[in-house]
Amino acid sequence: MSAQSEPSPAPPQGVRRDFPIARLSTVRTGGAAEFFARAGAEEDLLRLLRWAQAAGLPVNVVGSGSNLLIADEGVAGLVLKLDRELANIERDGQTMLCGGGARLPAVAAGAARPDHASVRCWSARRSGSATHGVMSRSRGSSDGWCRA
Repeated sequence: MSAQSEPSPAPPQGVRRDFPIARLSTVRTGGAAEFFARAGAEEDLLRLLRWAQAAGLPVNVVGSGSNLLIADEGVAGLVLKLDRELANIERDGQTMLCGGGARLPAVAAGAARPDHASVRCWSARRSGSATHGVMSRSRGSSDGWCRA
């Protein structure tokens, strides 16, 4: 008797198939995402990640798209855009906590204020966060702080 593979679970509500992600890139070229969704809250993100894992799909996160080149063949798996709650920038005294979808210009502007000394780099390396990657590469240090 041959083993049959389990069918992939149906995509959650809000997941779009064959989404033209070139519109999310500043160069506006490239193919479609096999699946695309926006996650605006932690619960949304967890639901989408559980589905992608169950379906055996790779996951990529797109940021502002200014350093994004998309293959003409498109992107296999699930492409996520973090927004709403997951793009928040919060201040706590001298520290800023930035969600994975936070826009870098807004983070930089907040960090440049005279009453603000540093930005804590959100240690979510596996999230693919564009903000985390840029902040870590540009201003990171061995103790995890981004100095302004």
